[in-house]
Amino acid sequence: MVHARFFKLDSEKQKKIFEAAFAEFATHGFAEASLNRVISNAEMSKGSVYYYFNGKEDLYEFVLRNTIEKLLVKSGPYPVPETEDTDEFWKVLEGYYLRTMQRLLESPQTSKLIRNWISGSDGPAVAKAGEQSVQETSSWFMKTILKGQRIGAIRNDLPAELLITMAGGLGTSMDTWLVGHAFSVKDLETEVPRLFRVLRSAFSG
Repeated sequence: MVHARFFKLDSEKQKKIFEAAFAEFATHGFAEASLNRVISNAEMSKGSVYYYFNGKEDLYEFVLRNTIEKLLVKSGPYPVPETEDTDEFWKVLEGYYLRTMQRLLESPQTSKLIRNWISGSDGPAVAKAGEQSVQETSSWFMKTILKGQRIGAIRNDLPAELLITMAGGLGTSMDTWLVGHAFSVKDLETEVPRLFRVLRSAFSG
């Protein structure tokens, strides 16, 4: 948990702490990241990180959530598709995903941070840190799936809650594949439609 006193710091100090922690986690991963290096690079007093965060996991969660939020703001917005046409519905969703992955791959450090999270390569602490970010997207997924079911773009033989879980699993696999390979931003224009054909096949029934 981020302590409220952190947000009472001036914006430049907050930015300096975030950037030092982001660089540390992106470069070394959660397990090998050093709070002492963060403290040094952010020009904080020894141990003062605990004045603002409960520990390393809290700092990591703060960095991850803010990084994801910035990525979504940069690549968004993501309104639920308004179309009544099934092909257009899937085309809109594919466009959202392509745009997001293109923005992600533009930053190697962000890509590495996100890859470690979605792959769980740094262990349970990393996976747990992203849980709230995932939960915060559930409302959008539910609205989108219900809209897709209503217009016949998404199968109706399975409950929406199960489809959300399935989407999360397939989405993670897609993310891991794209971020884990040396694809260029241009390559995504071929890879994303290929993956979405598989996704649509699974969800259209």
